[in-house]
Amino acid sequence: PERVTIATIQTLHKHRGTSRYRAWAKGIGVVIVDELHLAMNRRNFVVVKALRPKVRFGLTATLQVQKKEIRLRANELCGPTLFEYPLQRGVDEGYLAQGLIVMADCYHDGVSDIGGLEGYQDAYTSVIMENDVRNERIVGVVKAAYKAGHRIILLCDRVPHIKELSRLLTDVPHRIVYGAVAAEKRRIACKDFDDGKLRLIIANRVFKKGIDIRSITFMLECSGSKDPNDCIQKYGRGVRRAPGKIGLIFVDMRDRQTNEGKYMGLVNPFAVAAHARTKTYCKAGIPLVQARPDLSVGKIVSLAAKKLKALTQ
Repeated sequence: PERVTIATIQTLHKHRGTSRYRAWAKGIGVVIVDELHLAMNRRNFVVVKALRPKVRFGLTATLQVQKKEIRLRANELCGPTLFEYPLQRGVDEGYLAQGLIVMADCYHDGVSDIGGLEGYQDAYTSVIMENDVRNERIVGVVKAAYKAGHRIILLCDRVPHIKELSRLLTDVPHRIVYGAVAAEKRRIACKDFDDGKLRLIIANRVFKKGIDIRSITFMLECSGSKDPNDCIQKYGRGVRRAPGKIGLIFVDMRDRQTNEGKYMGLVNPFAVAAHARTKTYCKAGIPLVQARPDLSVGKIVSLAAKKLKALTQ
């Protein structure tokens, strides 16, 4: 090629109305769209579709092609699927570390109403962020994993939850990483983690955007995510290979609704979300380990380690 341009869709969108952009776009022969699933929203789709190369390639690990509307939209942009590379093949060929997911059950009655955004926010606060039993279980698992020598990433969604878990983990050396934390501090935290000087980072969605830590051996997802693909992406970051790394234990705090809550007519949207995540993990072929709520945190960590060892032998 005469030239290669690497750009974000945001940059293309910003300049697409200028004469220089139009002149540049005319000379494009090939477009490669990384993270194709992110190009499915209206703005990104329009920007990519407006480019007229001879060929477009799309790369993605989490596009839900089984959904007709998503498949048709992706086909319109880049054509049908040409090649698939299963996660397990990456493990078998030595490009990825072996991993497994532990579903650690946490029960809650539910809430009476989640109508509208405000109702959902209130439910998230009570069921996820300020649920003392759930938070104590999270902290217990982290401490057990830390005692076992793991390098741990604890993943939340909201900053107040990060700060609350950080407060509960004051006796465990750690750093917190989120958008408002200076980039240099985030970089130092990641370097210290990879160097072995630090073994616990509490982070939110910024973990998926530019944080590259290959030495992770234990991840705990406690955000109650409604998007199963979001968790698959996090898992994918965790199974990157590193010297001396045996594999990855990924613990998903699976929210469940109590029978009492069901009888009372309460709702628990996070139990529904957890069920969707479980189905997605199974479809991806990731080994699952079930951890009952009566299983001690120490047993959860030791059971997962035993299962992982069996998978890597």
